[in-house]
Amino acid sequence: MTTKPFYEVIKALTRQDVIPVPDLKARTPVVKTLQRVARKAALNIKSAPIPRPRSNEVGHDVKKSVSYVLGAEKAVNIMPITNKAGYPDFKICIEDEIIFLVCKTFRSDQINKSMRRFYCSDGPSIREKIRCTAAHILMSFEMENQRNLYTPVSYRLVDLYDLPCTLKKEWNSDNKQLYAKNRILVNKTV
Repeated sequence: MTTKPFYEVIKALTRQDVIPVPDLKARTPVVKTLQRVARKAALNIKSAPIPRPRSNEVGHDVKKSVSYVLGAEKAVNIMPITNKAGYPDFKICIEDEIIFLVCKTFRSDQINKSMRRFYCSDGPSIREKIRCTAAHILMSFEMENQRNLYTPVSYRLVDLYDLPCTLKKEWNSDNKQLYAKNRILVNKTV
């Protein structure tokens, strides 16, 4: 198996560069704004838990909540993405910085497992979506299930810049690598 850092994968797939979050000129406003969005989305979900029989369906509802909060956030300009399927979920602009944002959910008992939790695939979709140099950030929510009602326990913002990705049929990475301490930008309890 071949492993490469995320920035090399994106460069190979799209011919675009990935900016590490620490190199952003507006790093602090970007992180603070995304932290505010994650917190509001988490609190919205916490006040109206997500009813789902299967945990793998919860991510779609979380993405809708994040989309709603992004749309209401004055500091964020959501830029249209032509194809909604596949990586990334959102293209946004904060303080003149372009950010590609992806939303995920996880369970605390799975955080150190090496199951695939993140992937991006080659194809026209990713090349249509990623047409500029930008930072790539994961907004993830640790979810708790009580009687098929899902609520967030915490949220994390993760810089994907040097995330190790392994090529199988797609480039992917696991929770252990995705949530490594050196990658976490914010980790707050809700």
